[in-house]
Amino acid sequence: MQTTELRVYALSGWLAAALTVGCSGSQPGSALPSGLTTPTDRGRWAPLAEASPPNLYVANYGGNTVTVYAPGTSTPELTISAGLNEPDSLAFDLDKNLFVANNQNNTIREYKYGETKIRRTIRTNLSYPHWVTFNSMDDQLYASNGTYSDPAGWVSVYSDKGAFIREITAGVNNVSAIALDSAGNVYLANESGNSVTVYSPGANTLLHTITDGVFDPAALAFDSSGNLYVANFGAYAGTVTVYAPGSTALSRTISSGISGPYALAVGPSGYLNVANEQGGPSYYGSVTQYAPGSGSVARTITNGIDAPQYLAFGSYGYLNVANGLTSGINGAVTEYAPGSGNVARTITDGINDPFYITFGPP
Repeated sequence: MQTTELRVYALSGWLAAALTVGCSGSQPGSALPSGLTTPTDRGRWAPLAEASPPNLYVANYGGNTVTVYAPGTSTPELTISAGLNEPDSLAFDLDKNLFVANNQNNTIREYKYGETKIRRTIRTNLSYPHWVTFNSMDDQLYASNGTYSDPAGWVSVYSDKGAFIREITAGVNNVSAIALDSAGNVYLANESGNSVTVYSPGANTLLHTITDGVFDPAALAFDSSGNLYVANFGAYAGTVTVYAPGSTALSRTISSGISGPYALAVGPSGYLNVANEQGGPSYYGSVTQYAPGSGSVARTITNGIDAPQYLAFGSYGYLNVANGLTSGINGAVTEYAPGSGNVARTITDGINDPFYITFGPP
């Protein structure tokens, strides 16, 4: 897997998805019935936000900006640029404050909800931060790090006020993604270690290590039953391996339709969505969808897909895909209605190498 200036091209599992009710059925991406829950903030569980559909937040790695789009719009209503330098990932705390990991200036910048000026800057114990995740179970912020002299790296942990608390090193080996289960346990995809390591919230003690079927892991995801999905970028053509809740034993392997799996997202209907960066049905990549418990491709999306880098579900179960620099000059974010492979919306205004997308406070 290629890297650029310690930027790890790998994606994570829990994608923020504050969904509203509006679609039903068992097609990929259809919305949950009213009253159920869906994972938000990449691991935090919360009731469906029916009254206010979430906004789309895009980290533009090449543009040094974060752009924010209201539901159904293609023009940013907010552009954040102050203090940003190759933003890699985004996270929200319980007060809706936004945290941005900046890969090239060794900072995490914090912005108050709805504002573009820097509220706080975190610099302590950071080096090429790639992944940032807020864990509501311990009210702490987790950030992965790595250097050329220490490629294995470490994970720094901070309070919600930005104070450095501790460092996680046990089992860490070039973290490409961080994910949280419903209990707040922290899962690290270790690209160079061919492993997934697990830690309790608020602790740096290693609970267990998953190696069975793991090879060059690029992304992690959970479904509503707590099953863990791992995208193995380095396996031949790639695979997605599945593990029962709390287990280190391989449950099953998905290989059909997989070609360089780069991002994962489980839709509100339970369908697994895989962003395939390499080849496959299209030279420019694809998104393949799988019914719950199945390893057979239910649908392949190639329309509008071009070097897919990240996936996120928004209002009414719409799938959003961040497409990289080969999509024209600066890339694009494309959106798809539940059960459809046709592009419903294309966003290019304000987009420049969209490495990470998520849905957050409206």
